[in-house]
Order: sequence, then structure tokens, then C-alpha cells
Amino acid sequence: MNRFVLVAGLVGALAACSDGAPVEQRFAVRDSSGTSIAESSGPRWVSGGEWRVDSVAVRTLTGAGDAFTFFRVADAMRLADGGVVVLDGGTSEVRFFDASGAHRRTVGREGDGPGEFRRLSAVAPFGGDSLFVYDETARRATVLTPAGEVGRVLSVEGDLQIAELLPLDGTALVGKAWSLAGFASTAGPYREEYVVVTLDRTGRVTDTLTTLPAWNGYKVNREGGGYSDFAPLFPVDGHLAVAPDGVVLGRADRMEFARMGRSGDSRRIVRAPVLDRGLTPREIEAERAAMMRPGTSARVREVVDRLPAQELRPGYRDLQVDAEGAVWLEAYRSPRLEADDPAEWHVFDPDGAWLGTVSTPARFRVLDIGRDYVLGVRRDSLDVERVELLGLSR
Repeated sequence: MNRFVLVAGLVGALAACSDGAPVEQRFAVRDSSGTSIAESSGPRWVSGGEWRVDSVAVRTLTGAGDAFTFFRVADAMRLADGGVVVLDGGTSEVRFFDASGAHRRTVGREGDGPGEFRRLSAVAPFGGDSLFVYDETARRATVLTPAGEVGRVLSVEGDLQIAELLPLDGTALVGKAWSLAGFASTAGPYREEYVVVTLDRTGRVTDTLTTLPAWNGYKVNREGGGYSDFAPLFPVDGHLAVAPDGVVLGRADRMEFARMGRSGDSRRIVRAPVLDRGLTPREIEAERAAMMRPGTSARVREVVDRLPAQELRPGYRDLQVDAEGAVWLEAYRSPRLEADDPAEWHVFDPDGAWLGTVSTPARFRVLDIGRDYVLGVRRDSLDVERVELLGLSR
């Protein structure tokens, strides 16, 4: 049963963060039809009390041999002993490194057998010191022992596509599901919808928690059948993350996300409308121009010229939950024009109060946030990937 549908929310008049209100008055919680609404009108951090991410790496995974050559890193996480595990999408390998950065073992390769992968997408702790690795294309999860041995493999039942699958605990999983049969049937702008489901250890869907806005696009039907699917001006997607007390769901088109318990209860919608802002005509036209190439056909140019633009700039492009349960939202950057810029992350405490903003370096993609570190991938000027551990001061 669908217990909770994310509400669209209000977008009020935008206010400046320096609204003059005392810090304790910049956050309010109210109840709306049984759902808790938490809203911030300004940051809680005061000058000098902000968190900070170092720009220079504490550790970089570097050395001789293929184990230190990364291509299309899908995910990475730091282990309890200080080691790091990296999913390398280019080779379909799971690579283990110790706390000093030395390579210890590599498991996996491309294929369909046990311990083989098609499209690695996520790694997470699972049931003590085991690791959960998800293969989105194969719709299959592999549980690895600390030694890198295959403990068991579970396949998702039914015909649902699971865009993201994560362990809730040692017995249950949660995922963003969608069905190709339900793809937008009408022409024009659309935003698809995920169904957030729970699964048991065998891959069987056990419940539906909610729905979540998914990716957006622009669909053009062809005469005689078929269609063309075009990227929108400002692409967004729905986000799912696991928190210590349940799950976090992000719609991304505005500064809003939802927290809920593992069974769909204890719901709270978190908003910071002060961080929402409108799109300017100049931004819209720059985005439109970035979609054109010298060889772009007249037909595609015609479609791009009529692509609609929303009134608000999307809120964020990524959502992460750190080791303390705080939610980090990476402020939206155009993937066409701003992909190489430094990132700004808006941090919310477990209650939903906006704490403030943290910067991460240019060309650095965050994958794991701990108590005192941020783990991610940095691309150099030649787009060579390096896995780096940055210090985090709270």
C-alpha cells in the first residue's frame, strides 16, 4: 500500500539568509495532516562555526599497477578499519585498499556469473562487516565477505527495473523501482516517477513505501509509431539514501527532501525555500545554446528551441547522508556549463534544520561522508580519475 506521497510543497517569497532573525528563530516545525513539516529561513552556523572540507587530500590511492588506474568509478566507501573499497565501472572490479592506501585485493570482472558484474552502481555495509554490491544492469546484488569472497547473490524478482538498491539493515533492502511499460505515454515535457519499494534478502518485493519524482525529459512522438526522447534544459532526478533511522528521499527540483522511518512512518518533509531561486532568461538561453553543436540537425534545433524551462532553478544534483545522519544537498550545477566548478553543499541536521554551506573542490565527486572525512573521485585536466580522502572539520 502506498503510505506516503511526497507533497509538492510551497515555494514562498525568497528571503535573504541575513534576514536579521536570531538563529533559534530561523527553524520551525509544524504539523500538516499528520506529516511533520520542518522549514528553515536561514543557516544555524554562526561565523567561525562552519564545517570545512580540505581542498588537499589527506590520502590519494596511488601506486604502481593496474589497481591504481581508475576509470568510471561508480562508488566507493571507507571501511571501519580505515581501508577503502572502490567500484571501478570500467573494469567491473571491486578493489580493496588498506588504511595506508596499499592495494590488498581485487575481485570481480565483467560477466554474468557469481562475482561477475555488468554495471556496478553502489557499495554499502551489510550485516556486520560484509559488503553489499549492486549491479544495476543485471538487477542483482552480491554480498562479499571482508576477504572479498562471494557470500551470496540475490536477484530482483519480477519485471521492475531498480535504478538504485541499498540495504536498510542486514535483512531488508530499499530501492527506486520503475517500469518501462509505464514510461510517459504523451508527447512533450514529462517527469517520470519511481516507486520506492522494500525487498527481502531473496530479492522479493515486500512493500511499497511511497512514490518519488524521477528523471525529466521531453518526448516527441514520431509519425507511424515510436518516439524520440530529448534531454531537458535542466535535468534532474529523484534521490534515495539510507539514514540511521530510515530513508531520505529527494525530489531535487527545489530545496526539499523527506525523511521517513523504515516502514514508511515518522514522516518529515524538510524545506529551505530561502535557498530556492528563479531562473533568469540569460541562464535559460545559455543552457539552450549549450545543447547545440555545429552539426546539430535542423529537426533537433527546432526541438531545442521549444524546450520549456521551469520558473525555478533546480535545487540540487546530489543527496548524501553522512555518518552522523546529517543530509548534504549538492547545490544544482548545470551538467553542460558548470560541471567542472567547485560544489556547494547545503547541510541539514537530522531534525531538518539547515546548518549552513560547505564547499568541495572543483572536479571532485563526493561518494562517502564520514565523521571527519569526505571520500570521492577527482578528475584532473586530462579527466584521469583519482580516488581521494579529504579531511572534514566539524
